[in-house]
Amino acid sequence: MFATAAGTSTATPIGTWLIVEERDHPVIDGTASLDTVLGLFERHAGLRLLPIVDSDGRPQGAIFDDDVRRLLMNPFGRALRQNPTYAGGVADLGRPAPMSDSARSVADVVDHYRRCRGTDGMILTHEGRFHAVITNARLIYLAAENELARERSMAARGQAIEAASIVFERQLASLIDDLNTMAHAVKQQADAAAIRSVDTGDHAASVAAGAIQGTTNLAEIEAHGAALGMAFTAINDSTHDAKMLAANAVSLVEVGTMRTDDLACSVESIEGVVQLIGGISRQVSLLSLNAGIEAARAGDAGRGFAVVAQEVKALSQRTAAAADKVVHHITDIQTAVLAVAEVHHSVAGKIREIDTRSGTIRTAVAEQASFALTMARNVGEAANAAGEIQKNAGIIAANARLAADNATTMRNLAIRFLQGAEGLTCEASRFLNQIRAC
Repeated sequence: MFATAAGTSTATPIGTWLIVEERDHPVIDGTASLDTVLGLFERHAGLRLLPIVDSDGRPQGAIFDDDVRRLLMNPFGRALRQNPTYAGGVADLGRPAPMSDSARSVADVVDHYRRCRGTDGMILTHEGRFHAVITNARLIYLAAENELARERSMAARGQAIEAASIVFERQLASLIDDLNTMAHAVKQQADAAAIRSVDTGDHAASVAAGAIQGTTNLAEIEAHGAALGMAFTAINDSTHDAKMLAANAVSLVEVGTMRTDDLACSVESIEGVVQLIGGISRQVSLLSLNAGIEAARAGDAGRGFAVVAQEVKALSQRTAAAADKVVHHITDIQTAVLAVAEVHHSVAGKIREIDTRSGTIRTAVAEQASFALTMARNVGEAANAAGEIQKNAGIIAANARLAADNATTMRNLAIRFLQGAEGLTCEASRFLNQIRAC
């Protein structure tokens, strides 16, 4: 009729658990006479208490069957019935009676009746007004029925707990297996993570050492690159100076070539003079021959003139021989001058070629100087980057050590997790055994 899975009664709709006799129970007000009360008890043999209500229907107490019986069995009972005090009203005969609200559950009503130590029944009210009277026997019956319902609920609850325990045991076993598997997996992963972290730390340390060495080497390369750039700059300056000197040498060679050309012209002029002298010598020789012929014609008178003519002829021959020698020397000088001129032209060409090569070398040296300086700058930046790599490698190594520590902590937690799973298994088994024992 009423019960919950937990064994606690809940209130049913008002009056549904009351019978008609309980709702239609007689009541009196405080002005009723004793005869009226006695008449009610006489007509209702099972009446154990008669509620007394005020004008609003609110219970003020009750007249109990025991009090009525004592009154009737009293030797002065007839006189009391005729007593004006009792004949005019029976409010003074009323006593407190157990009362409860009919909106409460049967279990609450029964418990309240027990606490009030009731023996003759209980008055039920609704919103403070009289609603019904429930007898002691009826309360005992309701209490028994409530207890039976509670026992049935407890039995059903026990069966439900048993079924739930079986399901819980299965699920708990599966969960514990999963926890054990997860704990072992976490432990293995933690071990592997610790090993990897240590390896990472070692590699990071190696990278840091390599970065330090690389930084040192790059610093040396930067210094050498800067020095090479300066050397190329100096070579560029020297090449520029050589180009200027070559230009000056070209100018001087050109001047020498001009002088050689002038000398060749002078040699040609001298050659003309020598040719003129040779012509004069030939003419003198011809004149001396003519003079010798004329002296021979003159006889003795022309002997002296013949001697002079002979000497003039000898002088003419020596002049001619000297002119021939001069011609040979001039030819040699002319050949030498031409050779010198050719050499000057060749030297001028070579110097021009050297000047061109110097310009090319200067351009290449300038490019190499720029490249060397750029390389030195890039190497400097690479050295800075290597320093950053060293710094970051140190950070990586520290993080790797921290990761190794965390992995060790995780491994310890996994071990504790595994131990907790085993403890949970034991506690769950103990809990289930205790439930089954109950």
